[in-house]
Amino acid sequence: MFTALSSQIFALENWQDQQIIQINTEAPQATFTVYDNRDHALEMNDQKTINTKSLNGNWKFNWAKNPAERPKDFFKSEFDSSKWTSIPVPSNWQIQGHGQPLYTNIKYPFSIKNPPHIDNNDNPVGSYLTQFTVPNSFKGKNTHIQFAGVNSAFYLWINGQYVGYSQGSRTPAEFNISKYLKAGNNTLAAEVYRWGDGAFLEDQDFWRLSGIFRDVTLKSIPTEHIEDFTIITDLDQNYLNAELEVKVDIKQPEGASLDIELLDQNGKAVFLKVTHQASETIKFKKTIKNPAKWTAESPNLYKLLLTLKNKSGEVLQIIPQNIGFREVEIKNGIFLVNGQKIKLKGVNRHEHSPDNGQIVSRSEMLRDIKLFKENNINAVRTSHYPNVPEFYDLCDQYGIYVIDEANIETHEFGATSDKNILANDRTWEKAIIDRVNRMAERDKNHPSIVIWSLGNESGIGPNFVAAYDMLKAQYPHRPVHYEGGHKYKSPASDFYSRMYADEKWIGPKDRPSILCEYSHAMGNSNGNLSEYWDDNIYKNDRYTGAFIWDWMDQGIRQKTPEKFAKNIGVGPVKETFFAYGGWFENPYSNDGNFCMNGLIDSDWNPHPGLFAVKSVYSNIKVTAPKLNTGEIEILNRFDFTSLDKFVSANWSIEENGKVISSGKVDDLSIAPHQTKKVKLSLPKIERNAGSEYFLNISFKSTKDYTELVPAGHVLTSSQFKLFGQKPALNLSNEGEIKLVDSAKSLTLKGTEFEIKFDKKSGQLTTYNYKGKNLLADALEINFWRAFTDNDKIPTNSGKLKKVWRNATQKYEVKHFKVQQKSPGLVHVEITSFFPTVKTTVQSQYAISGNGKIQVKNDFDFSQTNPKIGAPHRLGMTIALPAEYDQISWFGRGPNATYSDRKLEHVGLYKSSVDEQWVDYSRPQENGNKVDMRWMSLLNTKGHGLKFLADQNFLSGGAKFYSTEAIENAKYSFELERSPNVIVNLDHAQLGVGGNDSWGSIALKPYQIKKQKYSYSFIISPIQ
Repeated sequence: MFTALSSQIFALENWQDQQIIQINTEAPQATFTVYDNRDHALEMNDQKTINTKSLNGNWKFNWAKNPAERPKDFFKSEFDSSKWTSIPVPSNWQIQGHGQPLYTNIKYPFSIKNPPHIDNNDNPVGSYLTQFTVPNSFKGKNTHIQFAGVNSAFYLWINGQYVGYSQGSRTPAEFNISKYLKAGNNTLAAEVYRWGDGAFLEDQDFWRLSGIFRDVTLKSIPTEHIEDFTIITDLDQNYLNAELEVKVDIKQPEGASLDIELLDQNGKAVFLKVTHQASETIKFKKTIKNPAKWTAESPNLYKLLLTLKNKSGEVLQIIPQNIGFREVEIKNGIFLVNGQKIKLKGVNRHEHSPDNGQIVSRSEMLRDIKLFKENNINAVRTSHYPNVPEFYDLCDQYGIYVIDEANIETHEFGATSDKNILANDRTWEKAIIDRVNRMAERDKNHPSIVIWSLGNESGIGPNFVAAYDMLKAQYPHRPVHYEGGHKYKSPASDFYSRMYADEKWIGPKDRPSILCEYSHAMGNSNGNLSEYWDDNIYKNDRYTGAFIWDWMDQGIRQKTPEKFAKNIGVGPVKETFFAYGGWFENPYSNDGNFCMNGLIDSDWNPHPGLFAVKSVYSNIKVTAPKLNTGEIEILNRFDFTSLDKFVSANWSIEENGKVISSGKVDDLSIAPHQTKKVKLSLPKIERNAGSEYFLNISFKSTKDYTELVPAGHVLTSSQFKLFGQKPALNLSNEGEIKLVDSAKSLTLKGTEFEIKFDKKSGQLTTYNYKGKNLLADALEINFWRAFTDNDKIPTNSGKLKKVWRNATQKYEVKHFKVQQKSPGLVHVEITSFFPTVKTTVQSQYAISGNGKIQVKNDFDFSQTNPKIGAPHRLGMTIALPAEYDQISWFGRGPNATYSDRKLEHVGLYKSSVDEQWVDYSRPQENGNKVDMRWMSLLNTKGHGLKFLADQNFLSGGAKFYSTEAIENAKYSFELERSPNVIVNLDHAQLGVGGNDSWGSIALKPYQIKKQKYSYSFIISPIQ
């Protein structure tokens, strides 16, 4: 019988029929845990319930490369699985060594010529077996099994009997298996297909991984039981009192009663409602006077207890549910929470673990949320699928606004097109609605979810309109977002939503605008954030907010290859690294490092862009229009919280980076969205010539900013220049310089130094000071930086020509002139012409008798062919011996800064050259500093060189890796380390950009233009 049934099942191939989504599954429901004990219910500790049993653990496993090779009768009791391997559940089987992880962005990893059909020759199948016993506490009740997530489609058998089928990887499949169970050991068999027709709706930009990757749980269900419940909290017109509406669905309620109890944050009873005669559906409404409201700033949670009793009064079920009193709505084109206009300062977040793939632990989720809170991020978009329920619990608890997104993306068929096949073919309507509905049913009771989203990059058509209509009919208390139809004034969205729109975009006035993706954080990125926020989003009430793409690099931790073991421990090279697309699979069928788009790396280390995000997302803005009087203006950008509730502020004055005075900022009683003028008691400063004075104002939390972020956390800080200028740099002509002028070189000798120029190259090649050679290579003109990820595609497409990379390899010295102005002062003038870019550089060196050198460069791009674009960098590079690896600077820091990402404070900073390297997995330009007054490279004895800005501030930094070495390496362990410290001394560098990573370059103010530039600096020996 079973063989015949098996043949019938697979002849139908449910996983290639979009009309068949689930067979024999229970209806979707909210996520909840049932307890028998009130105290345990109040704890909400899943480990203390006797009504569930986890089946997580090691299961037997077999991997087959296609359906034809799968073990067809493995679910039968007589099947011999002794040679099978074991696999942890939950897990992705590729991470466990079965098959290959695949990374693609837009392109499906299988043929899409004939949806819903899948190529049977390339569709791996995982067969799972495990045994379990049913707990004694389950006796007399029904037993359900829930698979919280299986990718992509699966069949289930219990004790050799077919139970059912399900697809849709990110929402649960629950089966009633009571009739298949027996006393003692029971055998569970699950057959998982890597690709089913549902995979046509799962074309997200992430690793394509498979398996039983979320929890598997047995559930004990009494005959009389709560099937589901829905909680709605509506606030009155003044957003003061709340109407709590509870709808409870009860199975076989004859003679049963239901208690509904509400407890406040302190466990104090708010009310108790006893329903003596329960019906199949109980609807209960209660006005709650002025409850503590839930917001991301104050995530006040009440506890609702549902207690079901039988006719004898015995407790059958106790269900606790955290609820938050909050209301979300759109009025006059403005998105409101509790009647207040807010800004969603967001990120997109994939579920990713560097060690476990798409299985993210609670501790990893908490690391994410802690970083959100520390960096002023108040919102997350669950890109692009429902996350595990625990994540929403944590967002409820700690206060994060959530856009909950359905598990739908069909990018390759057309991200925003009204011709997208799956959006328009009505045979796919059922599947699309099913995914949206299962998300909403599961997640409906979470206060953190303030917006539903129908999916991502799937075009627009009647199927999404139908999904929108269903959602609005069943759950009208949340607005619906969908970006796919933004070009067509979408009838499937309550927002105007865009991706990667420029910094000036805002939609029409009839709906709120939102950037569901922006500031593509791939590699060294996240420039010009201020242009988005300060110049646009903050100024427009209709602009709801924006979500950076994305939160974390999706790297998979691997051991550094043995052939590179010698590099471990040197610079950024560690025993492990984070692999991206192409490491596992055929390099011609992947999207490389396009999965490395994070504000943090794969191990939760922030990239410098995150510090820019923290600054721009700050809830406190300080301006100083009357700084000379000590008056500042503080804007409270919190939406619900007065600053004096949990914020303190202090000021300090620094002279050339050193604190000379400090004090406290008084009276922070500033209401939300209000500005207050505050007078600081600044002392009179005695100004010293050549000193710069800065006022720094730091805001810290006085209370725990949630238990994840203790009191004393710096919420934000502001800096203002008070007065002063960098010191005037004048060369001394003390001492005497002797010239040795030959046909090939020019040598200048002083009492303690010797300097040499090569006349053919026009370069300064030798700098000996007190018998020590301070140069390892010549000082030379530089127009190039190692590709950032944002450079790579624009450069290859012609917007940024590679000709600038090689421009300095072939040039002509047109003029070389030396003049001894006095016994202790020599001028050397050199004119160089770079023919491939038709650029002239006039270099002037002034050498003083004490060994200091003033370098001045005049760049003339006026004759440069506009078709070759502009250089990435405008400056010079020099190599120093490796011992000079201690770097100090007076400029912006401590994190890397660029012309379009320089929100760090001017200060005095010290580090090592290796510590300044920023590891972006794919090596690229990194570690730059801007607005430097000076930078020094010293050895451990304090000897070396100091570079002082003359006309303008310097930009630059130091590395142990050449531009060529960086561009030639796919991973950090491949970097060829230079024996020297390579120093960049620049006038300017192209901004990092980040509007997108596939065509846009830095905004015009941060580009190097085709004009004349001049800058100078002084090289000073330190000993």
